[in-house]
Amino acid sequence: MKFDLTKVQYSNNDKKRKITIPESLSSELAELIGIIMGDGHVGRYISNKKENRFIHYVIEIYGHSDEERYYTGRVCDLFKEIFNIDLTIYHYKRQKCLRVRVGSKAIYSFFANIIKVPQQKKNVSVPSCIKKSNLLCKAAFLRGLTDTDFCCTIKHKPNPYPVIQGGFSSYSLVKDCSLIFDELGIKVNVQKEKVYHKRTKKYYQSNRLYINGHKRIIKFSDVIGFNNLKKAVKLEKIIKNGPGGI
Repeated sequence: MKFDLTKVQYSNNDKKRKITIPESLSSELAELIGIIMGDGHVGRYISNKKENRFIHYVIEIYGHSDEERYYTGRVCDLFKEIFNIDLTIYHYKRQKCLRVRVGSKAIYSFFANIIKVPQQKKNVSVPSCIKKSNLLCKAAFLRGLTDTDFCCTIKHKPNPYPVIQGGFSSYSLVKDCSLIFDELGIKVNVQKEKVYHKRTKKYYQSNRLYINGHKRIIKFSDVIGFNNLKKAVKLEKIIKNGPGGI
């Protein structure tokens, strides 16, 4: 499927940097879309300075400092390969997190106008281009999403078993993802749960997706897997330890 790139707008700076925009969906782009849908943000902001007002176009991705290798490696490599651009990385030692940032009108308009990634992701769904794509691109999309916004853990009731899980405010996103997992032969469970946020001291509804049990975990590893090394190592250890995961 070819993208309609007439909706992509370039700034003079984009042209100077020789930024490229993909004409069609690839597995690499599908993975990057998953990353942005997970821990990313696509935004357009107007400066408040009266004497010199201008518009900022940004794409930002947030991550944990202990996963720095993934963001400085895989994420930056994908942006370079797809858009021919180098990213700026900001470190926040006190919060133990990092922010990957790129400012570009062309890349912003591509994600906002072509891929349809909204600035607010409360009711976001899986993009249409992913839903219509082949299984290779669908698996890549889920890889990007799980690399950034899922975790591997062990549940202990009634007996120990391994779990890959992730939660989102958007039920539509979780429901769409569950259908793609089903297409790939991976059975998942979807639940609505109340989650307590320590900083705000409030409860929020989270729509959560669970891949439960050793057999499903192995299927996930074979079909999708992680490019995030920290999660890949933990997943390999859990699989090696057997059904109990310990």
